[in-house]
Amino acid sequence: MASAPAHRNVTVKGRLASLLAKAAVTGPWRPAAEKLMVLIGHKFPNQKLLLRFFHHFIHHLARVEGQRLNRIATFATGGRMYCGEDPYVRDITLAHYFVGTITGQDQDEIPISKLFHRMITEGNVFFDIGANVGFYTFFAAPLVGKSGSVHAFEANPKLIPHLLRSAELNASHGRIVINNCAVGSVHGQQVSIYLPCSRTTGGTSLHLHDWLDPKSKMFVPMVSIDEYVQQEKLGRLDAVKIDIEGGELGAFKGMKKTFETIPPSLIVCELMSPSAYHMNERDHVLRPAPATSRPQEILSFMRDRGYEAWHISRGGRLDRKVHLDEIERMTGNTMNVAFVRRIFRDSRPDLFACE
Repeated sequence: MASAPAHRNVTVKGRLASLLAKAAVTGPWRPAAEKLMVLIGHKFPNQKLLLRFFHHFIHHLARVEGQRLNRIATFATGGRMYCGEDPYVRDITLAHYFVGTITGQDQDEIPISKLFHRMITEGNVFFDIGANVGFYTFFAAPLVGKSGSVHAFEANPKLIPHLLRSAELNASHGRIVINNCAVGSVHGQQVSIYLPCSRTTGGTSLHLHDWLDPKSKMFVPMVSIDEYVQQEKLGRLDAVKIDIEGGELGAFKGMKKTFETIPPSLIVCELMSPSAYHMNERDHVLRPAPATSRPQEILSFMRDRGYEAWHISRGGRLDRKVHLDEIERMTGNTMNVAFVRRIFRDSRPDLFACE
């Protein structure tokens, strides 16, 4: 009985936030209110209460403007992204618009963006494997400049029109390549992927996790990074972000030659706990597919290729090594780690806080 008042209190707060957002959107002061929301969001991107309010604001904004809803998010690097016009990506892209950075559970992605901002420089080659709506793709584009390139890999074909359109928006920064494919150990074959049951854009996977829709099965080509690097005649690969819902080990196995010839200095990888859970709209516990790569296997594979796993601090620096026992005790859904070559600490000490 003690929990009932708290539940009603949350409901009241939600209704109040929705009413305030509706008043801000439907009144004649909407342009000023929206501008103020963007300014506040860019200044305080970590505030969960603000993110909840933006959710209501976006909902009412979409109802008022409908198909006319079209905004452009601007990131700290100068990269930009189209937001709002495509209903499939409307919510997540407009969240980027209001806060000027990536959003996610517990804001664990913001330190990654800060790390890439420090690390990526003119002339670099950056791979965004599991690009989703392309935040990292368009965030990195101005950093690599005209002498570098960004290569985005996204299996979900529904996201490709948005990625291509936003790539054109950033064309002045340099070369951006959008690839509609899965990334794995075998090049050229058609593989099946599954899309999320809910309206979220993330979570697409080669593996049928509990949160994916079995009826959404479709086939896309798979590429290996080794073959892709050869086809594109790339002489360097500096940084990689990979988040492909349990398929990371397969992607790394398709990089064996790349690790020998042009090993990336930095790879930010999401590790998924075998006991990870995702909550759907009805609060059911959803678990990953048995075929998901085990974090221990990934750490062992990368260690054999001269990489160490590091924790990414909130400030976007590498502050301590991640050890195997810490991985084995993972209690959350996922953990983002930075794989760096052992010589990287000597060449870029500015990216390290302490061990």
